[in-house]
Amino acid sequence: MMKFFKKLGARTAGFMLVLLFIVVVLYLFYKDNLIGIHLFSIVSIMSLALAVINGVDRFRLLETEAKKFVKKGDELCKKGELKGAIARYEEALFYYEQSFGAEMGLGHCYRNLNQFEKSAEHFKKASHINSASSQAPFFAGIAYQKAGFPQKAEIEFLRAVNISEDQSEAYLHLGDIYFQQGNDGEALRMYEKFTKNSPDQAAIELVRAKYEKIKKIVEHKQSLSQG
Repeated sequence: MMKFFKKLGARTAGFMLVLLFIVVVLYLFYKDNLIGIHLFSIVSIMSLALAVINGVDRFRLLETEAKKFVKKGDELCKKGELKGAIARYEEALFYYEQSFGAEMGLGHCYRNLNQFEKSAEHFKKASHINSASSQAPFFAGIAYQKAGFPQKAEIEFLRAVNISEDQSEAYLHLGDIYFQQGNDGEALRMYEKFTKNSPDQAAIELVRAKYEKIKKIVEHKQSLSQG
């Protein structure tokens, strides 16, 4: 792994040094000549363009290499070999720091190890890498909820449903959080959203029963306050 990285870095550094040497030589020989100055400018621009292209190719190679480790990490995670999976995901991040798959994988591994705060941190990193993903904040919310941070969980669940209402399970967790906080009205609103958006009919029936129970409690409280 280290050999691959060092070889790639040395190749890029060597390429840049050669280009720099050519540009300096041209400048020294032709700095007082108008044609030479034009030639120097053209070579400089070409050198910059080639350096950019070479850099892009390098990052593509690193990203490709990272994906191999993510795939291996996913395989190990499914088998329950969490320590091995974590090692593969970390190697993926060594190659490519913006690996969404590696951060998500680490989040799932640490959640399965009951290290919920650490799990949430990785899901949040994944969310920063891919802000269009509703899964990353949803799982961050789950981790924060299990770690005993309902306010942080609420923020992540709200972020998930703002990205996509298809992340309907987030409404269920929001309802539970609000109910535990004594905010019965908001809890009912979240449970209702869940029943409208969830494809899981069995879960919908369970939530409807909970909804009706809480609704009766709310109505009872209202009748007492009015009486």
